[in-house]
This record gives sequence, C-alpha cells and structure tokens, in this order.
Amino acid sequence: MSEGLVLWRVEGRSRLGASNRSRGVLVIEPTSWAHRTEQAQQAWMKSIAEEAELDTVLFVAKNGDSFQLWAVEKAGIRPATPEDGEAAECVLRKLALLAPGARAPFGLPESPRTARGRSALQAVDTKERILTPPELEERLQKSNAGTMSDLVRQLASPLGVIPFVGAGMSVPFKFAAWRDFLLDAAPSTALRKRVEKLLDGGDYEGAAEALKRTNEDAFQRRIDSEFCRTLDRNQLEASALSSLPLLTMGPVITTNFDHVLEQVFTAAGRDFEKIILGSSPDPVVAAIQRNDHVLFKIHGDCSDSKTRTFTLGEYETSYGAPPGKKRRASLRSLLELLFSNRPLLILGASLETDRTMEILETLYRRHAALRHYAVLGAYYRRRKLEKRQEQLASLGITPLWYAPKAFGRIGEILREMVERVSTEELGILPTRAAPPALSPTVPSKVRSVGVKPAKPKKAPDPHIQDVATAIRDGSVIFFLGSAVNLDNLPTGSQFYEKLTQRLPVPAFPRHRSDGAQLLEDTQGREALTRAVRSILGEYNPRPTAIHQFIAGLPETLRARNVKNTRQVIFTTNYDTVLESTFDECGEPYHLLMYQSGERPEGRFIHRDPKGHLRALVKPENIRELEPTGASIIVKLDGSVEPLGSVPAGINVTMKDFVVLAERIPEILPTVLRREIARRSFLFLGHGLNELHVEKLVRYACELRKSGSWAVLKLRGDRAAVKALREYWRPCHLELRNAELESYVAALKRAVHA
Repeated sequence: MSEGLVLWRVEGRSRLGASNRSRGVLVIEPTSWAHRTEQAQQAWMKSIAEEAELDTVLFVAKNGDSFQLWAVEKAGIRPATPEDGEAAECVLRKLALLAPGARAPFGLPESPRTARGRSALQAVDTKERILTPPELEERLQKSNAGTMSDLVRQLASPLGVIPFVGAGMSVPFKFAAWRDFLLDAAPSTALRKRVEKLLDGGDYEGAAEALKRTNEDAFQRRIDSEFCRTLDRNQLEASALSSLPLLTMGPVITTNFDHVLEQVFTAAGRDFEKIILGSSPDPVVAAIQRNDHVLFKIHGDCSDSKTRTFTLGEYETSYGAPPGKKRRASLRSLLELLFSNRPLLILGASLETDRTMEILETLYRRHAALRHYAVLGAYYRRRKLEKRQEQLASLGITPLWYAPKAFGRIGEILREMVERVSTEELGILPTRAAPPALSPTVPSKVRSVGVKPAKPKKAPDPHIQDVATAIRDGSVIFFLGSAVNLDNLPTGSQFYEKLTQRLPVPAFPRHRSDGAQLLEDTQGREALTRAVRSILGEYNPRPTAIHQFIAGLPETLRARNVKNTRQVIFTTNYDTVLESTFDECGEPYHLLMYQSGERPEGRFIHRDPKGHLRALVKPENIRELEPTGASIIVKLDGSVEPLGSVPAGINVTMKDFVVLAERIPEILPTVLRREIARRSFLFLGHGLNELHVEKLVRYACELRKSGSWAVLKLRGDRAAVKALREYWRPCHLELRNAELESYVAALKRAVHA
C-alpha cells in the first residue's frame, strides 16, 4: 500500500524578506491527477489545506519541463505570489527536480524585492504523508469491507443495532449551524461579541447559557422558530436518513431536539410508538427490555425547555453538576445502560471530545468486548487518519469511512446496508446471448403486428389514444398472458388440458388447475415440473411482434426525448421469449422471478442487467433497482428455466396461487409497489382467472382510482360477458373485447404518431 506524498515545511528567510506565514509544499506526481476532474482536484487540495496545520499549502505538479503551482488556504485557492514560488523552488531543489540556482517557470510576476538579500529557506520533512484520492480510497475500501460484513450480520440479528443520530444528519435540512444560530440569537452587539468569544474558545454550552440568562423566553422562541419546523416530504425521502427506518424497528437515540427523525420515520410509514424526552429512567428501561420502536431524545425537544439539554447549566443538570447544584435523574447512568445494551450505529456525530465520548470510554474500560459502529469522514493526512483509528478503537468503535467532505457517501453507505441486509447474494449469471435475428429463411410461427393490408382510414379510437399517451408518459404496466405468443405456445386453457391428459381422470369441472394439483399430490412436485417442461418443449417459441413492440418501446421513447423510458412488464408465462426479445433489442432489464418451492413461503429472485443474482429477503426494503433506467420484467409465476444455481420454480397449482395471493402486496419489493401506485395495468392476452392476479388488480385499485385495461377475447353469451364486465368494474378494470394483433397494431401506430 502506498505511503503517500511527503508534506514539506519551508522555514527560514527568503530573498524577499521575512514572512510570518507558514508554508507547506506537496510535489505531485502526474499520475496523481489521472482521470480526475478539475473540480475533484481542487476539492482534494482544499481538504488538505484544512487538515494541515499551516497557513498555506503549495501544490507543485511537474510534467516534463513544465511546472504548475497552486497556493491553497483554508478559505480556498488564491493566486500564487513570488514568495510562494521561492518556497516551492526550495523543495524542488531538495528533491533534485530543479538545478541549484535555477528558477522554476511558474509564470509568477516579478517582485521589485526579488534581488534583495540571500535566501535562507530550508525544506524540512514534516514526517507527514498525504494520501492521494486513489490511495485513500484503497485504504477505505479495505477497512470498510470487513466492517460492513460484521455490521450487516448484526443488523440481521434479532436485536440489530440502536441508531445514535447526531446533529450532522440534520445539516442537509438547512438548519442553522450551532455557531450561526447562537450568534444570530444575540439581541445586542455587546452580547454578540461575548458569545463570539465563547464560541472561539469552543465553549458552545457557555454561549447558549449566556443567551438564556439574558432573556430565557426570547431564547426559547428562537429555538422554536429554527428547529420545530415541518420539512418537505420529498426532501425527507431523498435524504440519507430515509434509509434508517429500513434498518431498525427497535429504539433510536438522538441528541437532536429538532423533529427530523420523527418526520423521516413517518414519511417511511414507520412512525415511532412513543417519544421519550430527557432522562426519565422508567420508560426507557421498559422500552429497551421490550425492544420497543421508540425515539429517545436524550437532550429533549425544541418545544420543551424543561427536558432540553443545550446550555451549560442544562448539561450540568443532565450529566452531573458540581456539589450543591440541582440535577435531573442522571442522564449519564441512563446512557451507560443504553450504550451497553447492544451495538450503536452512530451517524452525524463527530465523536470528538464531548460527554458522549467520555461515557463510551468509561464503558470500554469496563467491558472491552463492547463494539459500536460509526459512519465518519476520513483524512488525507495519513498520520491523522491512523491516530483517529487508534482513538476510536480505544472507545470500542469500528468506523465505516468516507472520503473527506464526501457527505453524499453517508447516504450511499446506508443504502448499501439496506441492500445487503435485505438480500441474499446468489452469485453472477452472465446475461444470455441474444438469439439470432428473425429472418424469412428461418422457419417460425412468428406473426408480425401491423403488416396487414391497410384499411380505409377512420377516426382514431379515443381509448387507443389514451393508452398511447399513458405509454409515452411512462404510466403503463404491461401484463402479458399466454395469448401474446400467438399460437407459438399453448394458451392457458390448452396447457392445462395437456397436463390433465397425463392423468387417468377426465377433465376437471371445478377449476382448470385441479389437474396440476392432483399430479403434484400423487406424483410429487418434481414430476409436475417435468410435465410442464415437457409440454412446453413440444413448441418452438419465438418472439412475436407484440414482444418486439414492448421491447422496442425504450428506444422509441428515447427518440422522442422522453426522460422515463423504463418499461415495467408483468407476465405469468413460464417461457423466456420476452427476455430474449429484450436481449435481441440490446435493452437492459432487471428480471424479478418469483420462485415457489425453494422455501415454503416463496420469494423473488432478482437478476440485474449485469447478471448479479440475489434473493429478496426483505422486499419491503428494496426501494429502487440500479440502474434506474433499465426496464423491469416480473415473472409472477416463475420460470421452467433455472437461473444459474437457482432452481426453477413455478406457480401452477391452485395451492400456489392461493399462497402467493395471500402474500400480495408484502411479497412485492417496494419499487414495484411504487410503480403500481403510479401506473395503470394493460393486460394483453390474459384471462384474469387466477387468484393472485385478481389480488394484484384489487391491490392496484386500492392505491389509485384511475383505470386499467384488459384486452382479450370475451367468450360466452351476452349475459355472461356483461356479468364479467360488471364484476371487474369496481376494480376500475375495463375489459376490451378485441382481437389482440389488431389492437396492438393500432396501439403501435398511435405511440409512433
């Protein structure tokens, strides 16, 4: 592992006279900049300037005979001066990158003082090593890998972890930083100066105490105004904290007295059962013992000054005051109980010197086996990073690191936790090779849509226009039944007839799937699966133009500059024709295959566009599928084809349909529930006969009142057809009696119009 770049300190008097500014110099290898944007380069330099205990850090890049020089301070990058250039040249000579007496072509303006005196500058190795972004990333990945695995195992355990949320997690919601809030709360110039002096000395508690003593009511109103506001739901759902409700259903601790956590959990549909303010021991102990889903606001609430811990006096009252001073029930002893109950997951807390650190250190000295986790920013200074790791280890804290200032990584780390605790990795299955392109010379039963002789033009069908508009708006979920194969495969009724023919009994009058149930009951599940595979093996299925229309929609919509081109397709077909068509079109897709039989309750298997396989253990936590632009194919009744090491699993019996129906919607990943909530179903060639399909339709009806459509050939007399229409009408499902090929041909023309 790389040791990092040497940080040199330049000391002494230059030719330009004495300077009271401390300067450090970093000489950068050209490879340090490889594949990095100018913005990323500048962010790295600024971070180092903030970490280094110097006034200025000079960055020198040598590429052949040319040099570049940047002068960076905590406030940002500034123009380099002749003094900066002389300091940089001193280090370049030390490294033999510049001949004695030679000048580096930095292109700096000449100074009238340049010739005065002799330079007495010296380059001193500070023994500090600075890591480049790739070097730091390598270290963090190595450190985080084992920590993440350990944490995921803990999260998956019955008790899990207790999240401990600090002020840093409220920063994205634009609450005032403590310093700004306290300065703005000062009603007079004199008090503001006093508060500023206390803040400069790090005494935030004393500054708050000074404001409270001046006018307690005004101070409380200021706290109410700033921290007790309602937040935008979209902002809550987009925040890093939005993953937290998916990681715990037990207690949560916070030092914040704003209402962010309450609103985040409410937005996720996982409201807290109770909110406990301050250090009341009885409800806290009871909640811990029962693992209740409660929020402990240990520093109180912004609206309640009696339970709040903010000022110096309030901290002394809560954590322990000098003799003779009033104190509440000891918050320190209560925190010792909480911190020793199970591992903490610490978020948004700096873990610098404070009372929480003191308690953790005391507990670790007593019980060295205690372990906690924290998501923390790292450092480019190698020595500082290593010292920080040692300090955290002395507290029993194992960090999950992110790069300096890369606060967006907090959300990514939490989402990774959710993904890993909610799924079971099953390996990688390479994406299937696309089948050969359709050709007139290849015998096939493919029937094209839209190639029939043109008929006289007539007024556009309003229904077709409405559906086409919904497709262009990304508001349709296709649901494909067996009839979309256009005689390339048996219809549902034909399939069950063939299955029943393998039994020594006549046709079943009750339900067409009864034969499958009897075959399983008498010969076993494996025999049933073999029979299904044998029936389908009698055919040579190929994509029809219906499949091609749907698989071609993403490209069609991209050509129209439509942003959301993701298609969502449900199917109860066992074959892989739809997947083959997407492969042939070169369109990426997520495959969600329901697998019955592997486990008693069944589960969905997810294959992403790159072939990664995983079982969805907690589908409610799967809020998105990356990449988000790829379409989603949902095989609701499974497949006769295994996915790598994942055996085939199909729904074919009445029992299968009942079991799955009972688990809808809980079995569906949240990403699908959200799509169902905002899209209408378009059933193509589906008979709507099975219970789980009806349960899905009724679930969609509960979520949205706008209608869905089913295109099929309605059979029976007029009274039977009318009864069927009336049956589905309360579910907002409109039945369209149409010939499937003609309907899709008209729909295709309308979408392309």
